[in-house]
Amino acid sequence: MQDGFVAELEAAVAELPAPPGGPQLLELRRRFVTALVRRLVGLKSSDDVPAAEAAHAVVAADVPPDAVITGFRAAASAVWTLARDLGRQRDQAKYVAMLESAGEIWVEYEQWASAFVAAYEVEARQRDRIAAQEREAHLQAVLSGAGGLERSAEALGMPLIGQFCVVVLEEALPDAEQRLSAKGLQSWWSLNVGIVSGDPGDLAGGRVGVSPDYEQLADTPRALRLARIAVDTIPPGSSAISRYGDRPLEALLVSAPEAAQSYADAVLGPLFDLPTDDRQTLLQTVDVWSKAGGNVTDTAAELSCHRNTVRHRLGRIETLTGRSLSEPRGIAEVLTALQAYDLRVPEHAQHD
Repeated sequence: MQDGFVAELEAAVAELPAPPGGPQLLELRRRFVTALVRRLVGLKSSDDVPAAEAAHAVVAADVPPDAVITGFRAAASAVWTLARDLGRQRDQAKYVAMLESAGEIWVEYEQWASAFVAAYEVEARQRDRIAAQEREAHLQAVLSGAGGLERSAEALGMPLIGQFCVVVLEEALPDAEQRLSAKGLQSWWSLNVGIVSGDPGDLAGGRVGVSPDYEQLADTPRALRLARIAVDTIPPGSSAISRYGDRPLEALLVSAPEAAQSYADAVLGPLFDLPTDDRQTLLQTVDVWSKAGGNVTDTAAELSCHRNTVRHRLGRIETLTGRSLSEPRGIAEVLTALQAYDLRVPEHAQHD
């Protein structure tokens, strides 16, 4: 079959509706159709499959890949239909030969489709990687106050004025955004740190710190600092939500961790020379006693021991610390030191 017949087929296909995606994808279809027609008439295709080029164009045009594959299939069907009709008009022998080679159209189609899909996956991963990097850069700009707030807010779809709080999780929660979305809340996450458009509620296990609410997005860096303080007010190994302001004493201690550690060592230091079990028994006793409002009877009931045992343990603490547990100042100093001790990262082991 002559090249004139090929030209007729290509011209007929060119009358088909334009594919989505603009000139680049129209040119892609033209090259695909040329390859199909040449296959059909027994000529070697003059084109290698431009898979990478096609995938780049599709991603850039934001065209669904399925639309391209559907377009390939429609073009292949159109080529076959047109070739059949033209073959009937021209020459019966050539028509029969064309029928025998019809399978070549689908060989070419499969070659183009599979090459395109593989290239699209590579291109889409690269696009997603770049988009994630850009999103993270914009989010870090908002969290740090590095500048360009309006541009970053627009890129992230964040209002400059609204209801916000910053949430700091002990560990990143991969589906945090989806969980909050189910509650009707927008959120923007960078690993374990999120900006949330409302009260996150009971979001996750482990330690969770939440900043005070704020309205100006520009106040995010301060809110982040407060949320980090809030999460640090929860003793390691605990599972709780701490909103900044709920634990003022602990917040004060974690805001100056070195001073807090030195203070705990100064007040409780003699207890660290005791055997581990003995030390923990004394610390537990004073902790339960403080939570019982200084009531020895309630403390004994909680610890399943005699009241005199509680008094004896409290007396030992007074002797070891040099603080009186019958005076407000002595009580405050011991309990503050105990809070500082509890809030340490499990460095307690260094005293074991």
